[in-house]
Amino acid sequence: MAESVLPHPMELTTVDPDLDVEDWEALEPKFQELSERSVETESQLRQFLKVWNELDAVISEGAHRLRLEKAQNTNDETVRQRWMTFLKEVNPKLTRWNDRLSRKLVGSPAVESLEGTTYEPFLRQTRNEVELFEEENVPLQSEVAELTSQYGEISGDWTVEFDGEERTISQMQAYLQAPDRAVRKRAWHTVADRRLEDGERLEELFDEMFERRHQIAQNAGFDDYRDYTFAEKMRDYDPEACFRIHELVEQEVLPLAEDIVDWKKSQLELDRYRPWDGGADPKGREPLEPFETSDGLKDGVERMMGRLDDRLGRQFGALRKYMDLESRPGKEQGGFMTQFSLSRRPFIFANVSGHHGDVTTLLHESGHAFHTLASLPEQPMVSTTIPMEFCEVSSMAMELLHYETLDEFYDEQQRRRAVEEHLRRIPSLLLSIARGDAFQHWLYTHPNHTREERQDAWIRQQERFQPYVDREGLDEAYRRQGWHAILHFFQVPFYYIEYAFAQLGALQVALNYEEDPDQALDQYHRALGLGAQRDTEGLYEAAGAEFVPTRERVSELMDWIREKLNY
Repeated sequence: MAESVLPHPMELTTVDPDLDVEDWEALEPKFQELSERSVETESQLRQFLKVWNELDAVISEGAHRLRLEKAQNTNDETVRQRWMTFLKEVNPKLTRWNDRLSRKLVGSPAVESLEGTTYEPFLRQTRNEVELFEEENVPLQSEVAELTSQYGEISGDWTVEFDGEERTISQMQAYLQAPDRAVRKRAWHTVADRRLEDGERLEELFDEMFERRHQIAQNAGFDDYRDYTFAEKMRDYDPEACFRIHELVEQEVLPLAEDIVDWKKSQLELDRYRPWDGGADPKGREPLEPFETSDGLKDGVERMMGRLDDRLGRQFGALRKYMDLESRPGKEQGGFMTQFSLSRRPFIFANVSGHHGDVTTLLHESGHAFHTLASLPEQPMVSTTIPMEFCEVSSMAMELLHYETLDEFYDEQQRRRAVEEHLRRIPSLLLSIARGDAFQHWLYTHPNHTREERQDAWIRQQERFQPYVDREGLDEAYRRQGWHAILHFFQVPFYYIEYAFAQLGALQVALNYEEDPDQALDQYHRALGLGAQRDTEGLYEAAGAEFVPTRERVSELMDWIREKLNY
């Protein structure tokens, strides 16, 4: 019954759904056949795109399933070798063939017939890819992908011995929220020390990544990798918009964060706010424990979704079997939503450990899943990219719109506590994002920097955006290598500022919801359903928000948080 609310899998007419994506000898004839098709007329061009899309869906699903299997089993050497073989032997050939097909598309005399249709975003994306393609970058990109995979393997091994048991980093979160400050401190040092064990290895890994990324940018005619990335991501804003967000966060968000820290210090009777105090409950209570099992988490979130919006509740119920939520050794850290294009199913990956942050994570990733499902009708080509700045609105809005439904896990006092904890984290999150984005801007516009200069740049951003955290007396390595814990810097460079735009956008959606719930939800659904048919600003507008908000608007959002917290 629940499965029926999900779209049907893609119907294939010319491509075998069981095509082995790891077997290039099986794949190449399909590309050869496609490349020989005529695209002289509009009907021929549309048929060419249909077949290409089917082939792309089969390959995309196979690759994403293989990547997911590796994330789930970082210690399985067989899975690792299969993934490495795909990255090194198959993917470069796919890149070359897709460029060849892209050039066939943009060179078709019938290509103008796609203007103004749902194919237009894909056409715009394809033209951009053709412009950026350089043959000499293909092996470099393959090497970067392999290095990126290594970071997942390293972080997947991050387990520690604590209180007599082996625990994952995710499972240590409960101890970082313990009311006993000595326990929090010991937990923080235990986790930090474990990461430092790989410090030199991660510095070397980043050096190798950085060198190749810079060379990729230069090969494509750019001065640095930042400018190349902005072009590759088709960002419809420039670095100045990022700097504007940095300034807004510093001007309007930092004062609120400092007030929150001062309040917490007074509540906890602290004279110094140390790195291990961030997760402490101001009233010294034990961490919230909203569920015991991942099924319990799914049950509660499904009820929450149904109360907010019946459509979302039914979709979540159907998606329950497309999730891997348990934290365990040998599993990559973090959480994400991936999409199986042929099955047309989202899949949610996470590392839950029984604390409230897990509820927030599942709400967040479910927002991405809902976005995937809503945008399918407007995406005739499965590889069309929706602006990530808006994709994160779909997920972050779910966190904010469920404040009232948290009573599915808590009594009223606990619900209020969970809401306040989330609200207090928002300023800190925005500051962390600004810190990370500013750090990356410096890194990639200073391509000849040394490791020491890189670490100095990280410290400068810490001091700029988090001056309230007292790190005095800590081992210098903790400060200088703290950025190693942030997977985005290694695996998805410059995918960070999106969260700041989106957090501010999601707050605007939440304010709209307070004023008119039905209208706000209608705008949310409508914006998600647009897919890539609008630019970033247009998607925000459809959701009832400003993309780059004014200082006055950001001030209003921070005042809303203050009011909720009674500051």
